[in-house]
Order: sequence, then structure tokens, then C-alpha cells
Amino acid sequence: MLISIVHAKHIILNLHGNLRKKL
Repeated sequence: MLISIVHAKHIILNLHGNLRKKL
């Protein structure tokens, strides 16, 4: 359970980073 939460946070951070790079 904890691993999946950490994985989700990493994915969200990656998506945010990509959006910031595009903007």
C-alpha cells in the first residue's frame, strides 16, 4: 500500500515537472 502511494506521488511530480517545462 505505502509503495503504491509513493509511486503515485512520483508520477504526479513527474507530470508537474513536464507541465512546467512545457509552460
